[in-house]
Amino acid sequence: MSECPECNSKDVRVAIHTDYKECNKCFHFWEESDKNQREMKTKVVHSQSKNAWNVVNTELGGKYKIARIPYSQTDDDVLNTIWKYEALEIAVHISKSMETFKTKER
Repeated sequence: MSECPECNSKDVRVAIHTDYKECNKCFHFWEESDKNQREMKTKVVHSQSKNAWNVVNTELGGKYKIARIPYSQTDDDVLNTIWKYEALEIAVHISKSMETFKTKER
């Protein structure tokens, strides 16, 4: 018998009229094929040639660049710093989202 991926309870059953499993303790639903899924490891790096932050995959065999978050540059240093760190916050959010998003192994 399988266990719940959320609370590790062994009190699970097949949900009515579906192929999903359901935990009787925390009521979490999941597909049995979740065992074939993995988390994507990412990191945020600054582009070497552009004013942008890149979210990149750190594992071999996967797509390298996940996202590019550009930011503008002006003559005002204060605005430049604000825009750069706003873009960094967005890039970190995307990176964290990709780490928790389950991807199918091929």
